[in-house]
Amino acid sequence: MNIRRALHVKNRYLKVAVIAVLVCFDLLILVYLLPLPNNREENERNARLSAIAAVPGLGTTTPLQQYYRDEAQKEIDALRCPADYKTDSEVIDALTSFFINNKVLHPNAPAEDFVAARVDFYISRGCTSELEKYGYDGVSPITPEVRQAIIEGMAAFAEYYNRQ
Repeated sequence: MNIRRALHVKNRYLKVAVIAVLVCFDLLILVYLLPLPNNREENERNARLSAIAAVPGLGTTTPLQQYYRDEAQKEIDALRCPADYKTDSEVIDALTSFFINNKVLHPNAPAEDFVAARVDFYISRGCTSELEKYGYDGVSPITPEVRQAIIEGMAAFAEYYNRQ
């Protein structure tokens, strides 16, 4: 039951109880997701959030969920092309951050959508060297057909890598 339905309940006590439960749920999420000391624990916290962000039955986005989605988008916006990082660990941290924050933004998206989101990220940032790894020639305009070919190249690479 979501808040909109709760407001239409005729029984005043039931209405108050339902809204109180939803508010307590937000507070419980807040306590559960308090910032933790190191990056690994923060990544785990964000992963827990992605599981909580789409709780079946609520039907609405709570203010706390919207806050974390806004923060996830800000973190994705702050990321750069992999070639712009100095060390491999920075590249891995950025990829991990992208994956976790993309999952927060799209909790029910299948794994295939992650590949498309990553390709779109590379295109929007102008990461030509990364796109060339997946079949882009580096000079032609990126049309929907070229984008789809890059997505298929990245998916094939991921499938090959997972079999190794």
